[in-house]
Amino acid sequence: MVAPATVVDPAELRPGLEGLRSLGLQVEVASHCYDQWGLFAGRDESRAADLEQAWLDPGVRAVIAAKGGYGCMRLLPLLSWSKLRVVPPKVLLGFSDVTALHLAWGRHLQVVTFHGPMPSVDPEQGWSPAQLRGLQEVLFGQRPVSGAVHTLPTPYLPGQPVYAGEPSRDDAGEPATAWLWQNPPGQPAPTYWQLPAGGWQATGGRVGGRLLGGNLSLLAALTGTEYLQHLFVEPFVLFIEDVDEAPYRLDRMLTQLELAGVLARAAGFVVGEFTHCEPKPPAVPGAPAWTWLDVVRERLCRFGQPVLGGVAAGHGDARPTFPLGVEVYLDPQGLWFVEPGTSPRS
Repeated sequence: MVAPATVVDPAELRPGLEGLRSLGLQVEVASHCYDQWGLFAGRDESRAADLEQAWLDPGVRAVIAAKGGYGCMRLLPLLSWSKLRVVPPKVLLGFSDVTALHLAWGRHLQVVTFHGPMPSVDPEQGWSPAQLRGLQEVLFGQRPVSGAVHTLPTPYLPGQPVYAGEPSRDDAGEPATAWLWQNPPGQPAPTYWQLPAGGWQATGGRVGGRLLGGNLSLLAALTGTEYLQHLFVEPFVLFIEDVDEAPYRLDRMLTQLELAGVLARAAGFVVGEFTHCEPKPPAVPGAPAWTWLDVVRERLCRFGQPVLGGVAAGHGDARPTFPLGVEVYLDPQGLWFVEPGTSPRS
């Protein structure tokens, strides 16, 4: 358990630690997890050392962030990527400010990381039973994403591109098999795991790529740095969410990503939760105020790629655990995972 960002109260973390131990895990708290230096959980060098030591320790299977807030960006120039790169992959879990680490791990280590709940976000209970169950399912390799399982009749070969447009349909109105790549002969059809959409779909179609992204504020803050450049290398589906941001600030962040070329290069967009992002009173009395949803739709739907909204992932109560950096595709029904984020150790 590391604290790469905002200061952590030991009493707030205790229920989360107990939840992990209830899964049969041995939990170690990093040396500087309870330090305080301004708003941070210790000095930058101390937090970076904890993170690096946990990743390099051969006995550690998962590195979990206790809390977000702010501070992960400050660690990126302090990490020894040449040392971290030679370590066999392990789990890195967190969300919100931890988006900076997800992007950095993808850029320098080319490993899958996990967007999921952190124990100090809900200090009274740590994780809800559903969050803890989902965490167990994903980290123990029982399924790649916490949610329902669906097996589709038409096999798809992970790692191959999905037809980037609306597929042709047969007489019954179902998608024709031509839009999906076929599994190798003799191989069983894979299982598709769905993170369902719960609200709206602004643009139709089906696209695939590697799932990347996270907190919109961090994506915008890292624009123009090396940590966002790997988004331009291969097809990707961009996931965004945020909290406590006024709609005009979200507009500015999305416009920044547009000017940097990120939005035009995405194969599609997955819009998670934008919690407490209500508009402020308009400067001109009586003038209509755009909501966060107005902003997101207007900024994303101009590019022609599929946009999937209403996905319960972000700062809301659900906080499912799912991998970043794996092959996915999206369609009007939801975000579909076609490969796990973990694999059995040999």
